[in-house]
Amino acid sequence: AEVLGKGTFGTAYKAILEDATGVVVKRLKEVAFGKKDFEQFMEIVGSLKHENVVELKAYYYSKDEKLM
Repeated sequence: AEVLGKGTFGTAYKAILEDATGVVVKRLKEVAFGKKDFEQFMEIVGSLKHENVVELKAYYYSKDEKLM
């Protein structure tokens, strides 16, 4: 995956899915969220509709890795 940028909350990557759809994956830095809080935050992010915000399609949570 190609690195698009690094910011306060993590690194953004450009990736291509198996069906050739282009997506941006953000690998979050150390986040002090439990799973429930993380899921609630993803719900809020997923509800955002703005021309400068990429629509959230999915997220992944594990102890060692958080992706959106």
